[in-house]
Amino acid sequence: MIEPIHFWAALRRSWRLLAALALLFAVVAVLLPVSHAVGQKDNPVLWRATSIVGAPPSNGIVGTGNVTLAQIIFFANSFEVKESAISAAKPPGSPVRVFLAMKAAPQAASKSKSGGSGKKNQTGLALLAASGQTPDVAATLCNDWAKALGIKLAAVAAATAATSNKPKSSSGTAASPPTGYQILLPAQPATATRTISKTSNLTSSRKVRALAGVVIGLLVAAGIVLISQLLNKRLREASRAEAHFKFPVVAEIPEPWPAEVDEGVQPIVVTSDPTSGAAEAYRKLRMSVMFEAMAPAGVPSGAYQEQYADNLLLAPIEPYNAPARGSRSVILVVSPGAEGSRPQVVANLSATFAEAGQRVIVTSAGEIGSGTSAGYEVNHVGAIGTDEIRAQLQPASIENVSMLSLRPFVKNSAQLVGRAGAVFEAARQLADVVIVEAPPFLEVHHGGALVHAVDVVLVVGEYGNTTLDDADQTGVLLRRLGAPVLGVVFTQVPLPKGQRVRRGSSAPAPATIAVPVVEVAQVPGQFPVETQA
Repeated sequence: MIEPIHFWAALRRSWRLLAALALLFAVVAVLLPVSHAVGQKDNPVLWRATSIVGAPPSNGIVGTGNVTLAQIIFFANSFEVKESAISAAKPPGSPVRVFLAMKAAPQAASKSKSGGSGKKNQTGLALLAASGQTPDVAATLCNDWAKALGIKLAAVAAATAATSNKPKSSSGTAASPPTGYQILLPAQPATATRTISKTSNLTSSRKVRALAGVVIGLLVAAGIVLISQLLNKRLREASRAEAHFKFPVVAEIPEPWPAEVDEGVQPIVVTSDPTSGAAEAYRKLRMSVMFEAMAPAGVPSGAYQEQYADNLLLAPIEPYNAPARGSRSVILVVSPGAEGSRPQVVANLSATFAEAGQRVIVTSAGEIGSGTSAGYEVNHVGAIGTDEIRAQLQPASIENVSMLSLRPFVKNSAQLVGRAGAVFEAARQLADVVIVEAPPFLEVHHGGALVHAVDVVLVVGEYGNTTLDDADQTGVLLRRLGAPVLGVVFTQVPLPKGQRVRRGSSAPAPATIAVPVVEVAQVPGQFPVETQA
C-alpha cells in the first residue's frame, strides 16, 4: 500500500530549504574554476585544403596589381562564384559531396608597406579554404574555386572597361585591362588537413552557470523533500490523521506562537490569550463535544475514509439527532503515546466549559499505578457517593474548575474497570462536565479500562509526533473495544506566517477567569499542575 504524498504542500512548508540550496548551488557554480577556452574537436569526415590567390603590387614579383584585395574577397565569397566552383568540382550525378565549407579571407602576409610611406597596399593576397570528404575532393574544389574567381574578376574588369573612356582595340572595342589576378599557390591533396569544429563553452558565462546552479539547487531540494515525505511516518496533515485513525478530525489546534522557551511549560491559551486562534479552536472543540454526531463504529465513511485502500464499504449515514442534555457529561481524552499536547487539550477544554459558567471536574488516570505495587492507601473502599467526591475536590486556579484525585478510590489500574464508573457517576452529580485524562493508550491499559465508563472519547493526534503506525493501532483498539469515540483532536498544527501573533497582543482575559495568565507545568500522565505566572 502506497502512502499518499502531499508533495506541493510539503514544498510550500520547505520553502526555506529550497531558497537556501538554490542560493548555495548558484554561488558554488559561479565560484568554481571553469576554463573559458573554446572547445575544439577533430572532424573525422571533412578535409580542408587551401589556396593562395591575389594580385601582387606592380613593383612586386608578378602581375600589375589592378585588382584590390577587397574585390578578391568580395567576389570569392559571392554565391555565383561558389556555385560555379561547385558545379565544376562536382559533375551532375556525382555522389561525392564537395560543398561543405568555403571561405575566403585576407592572407596575413599580404599586408606590407610600400615606398616607406607607412600606408597599407590596396592590393594583396587572399586565402581560399574549402572542405570536402577526401583530400582530393577538397583540393579540387579549392582550385576550381580559384579558377572561377579569376573568370569572375576578368568579367568584372571587362564590364568596367566597356563603360569607361579608355583606348579601344583595333576591333573598336575597349581593351580589357589585365587584372593582375593570379593563383600563387594551388591547393594540393598532400597538404590537406582534417577540419576542426569549434564549439563555444556555455559554462564560461557566469550568468548561465548561476542559473544552472539555481535549477540544480531547486531540484536537489525538491528531491530531499520528496525523500523525507516518503520516509516520513508521522502525522503532518489532518487528512492523514483521518485516514489512519479512521475517525474524523473534529478540531485542529494550532501550535502556540511563539513557542515557550521553558521546557514543559505552556499556557492555557483559553485564559491567557482568549482571542487567539488556538483559543477559538478549543471553543469549536467544545461545540463538537456538545453537538457533533459520534463517529460510526466499524468501517468508516465520509471524508475520513482511507481513500487509497481497496474494497471498503461505506457505512450507512444515519440522520442527525441532537444528543440529549447531559448525555455527554464525562469526557475521556486519550492519545496513542506520550503526546505532550494531551494535557493541554484537557486543560483548555475544561477552561472553555468553565468560561461558559459550567462546573468542571478534572481528573487523571495517570496517577493510578499498575499492579499491586501502587504504594498508597485507598480511603474509600465501599460505595462512592457525592459526599466522598466532594471531600476530595481541590479548587483549581480557574474559576468553576476543580481537581479530583482517583487515588482515594482506586488502589491500582486493575480496579479502574469496576471503580472508575462509580467515581464518574458520583462526580457528574456535582459538576456539569467531568474530563478524564488517560496515560498513553498503547503503552498501558488505563485508557482501555475507562472507555465504557465515559460518554465521549477524544483521541489526540499530534503534528510531527504521532506516528502513522500508532494512529493505526489506536484506531483499531478503540473500535475493537467499542469506545464511544467522537473523533480526533489534531494538535500542534503549524501556523501560517501571517497568522503568527505574539501572546499578550490580544484582549485581556474575561472577568470570569480567576487568574488572567496561567502557566501549566506538564507532568507526563497527569493533568497539568497550574501555577501563577
